[in-house]
Amino acid sequence: MRSASTKMRDAARVPPAESRMPPSDATTADLPPLPTAARGPLRNPPEKLETGDFTQIRVFFGTDRERTGSPGPRKVFGPGRNEAGELTLGYCLMTLPKTHRPGQVERPFKFITFEFPEDRKQHITIEELKVIPDENAFYTGLRQELGQPDVSQDLFVFVHGFNVTFDDAAYRTAQIAYDLGFKGVPVFFSWPSQGSVHEYTYDEANVEWSSRHLRDFLRQLADKSGAKRIHLVAHSMGNRALTLAMEGLAAAALPGPKAPTLWRQRERPPMRGAPRETKRGLRTWSLFAPPVVSLGQATVLQVGASLPNIK
Repeated sequence: MRSASTKMRDAARVPPAESRMPPSDATTADLPPLPTAARGPLRNPPEKLETGDFTQIRVFFGTDRERTGSPGPRKVFGPGRNEAGELTLGYCLMTLPKTHRPGQVERPFKFITFEFPEDRKQHITIEELKVIPDENAFYTGLRQELGQPDVSQDLFVFVHGFNVTFDDAAYRTAQIAYDLGFKGVPVFFSWPSQGSVHEYTYDEANVEWSSRHLRDFLRQLADKSGAKRIHLVAHSMGNRALTLAMEGLAAAALPGPKAPTLWRQRERPPMRGAPRETKRGLRTWSLFAPPVVSLGQATVLQVGASLPNIK
């Protein structure tokens, strides 16, 4: 159970009801184009736009977190569950500084609750967050993005691990897409991790609760996005949600010859990373491996005692 001090801390994070404003919701399927670059050439693919100081990337998301009522673009989603079990869909317009170093997520210095202001010239930021309440509009927009010239018809879906906020997942997804030079469209699924090293047991319960929502999200992406390939990258505890989701998909069997390949891809060279798994965890993986592997073209599981940055 949470201590009284923890409950008071959580209550303090929520603004009064009268001061809360809903984040901006997109009601149209047409995604606004990225702003014209002030300086520098348009990157390839076109959803990445490079200026003299920073690069803009659009990343799509699905989440079963509760909404905080923050006007955004940060802290729109909190650590709690959306108890209705509904997926919230949308996209984030991210910026990465020209000084970005591969494998790093540059953020302002933070001490407990105090954080220095962010700067697009130095930090990865969420420039804009749009919630798309209409599921059909979301997938229309995703197909529109995949249909841009010089964009491969590939998605990668990132599932984060323990002790990660929604905003942190957005920063990491943008970093991975940029560092890989990914030519498709990046997507992430954010389950309600508490974003605290002291809440491991809560995260364990929540990641299992989220697995069926991730399963449904992957099924929708396969059926409605128009992507030819979907690459899945899970980090740390996110492997639990992904493995359970993939087992559910394997049991149901994706219908139709036009369904894209679902590809569960643990980090492979030159990427590095490893789930914190024990021998018991490997034995558990062996129970899920046959149905999971049957869904894709390649499965790589990397296990280690330490967890370096993905580079």
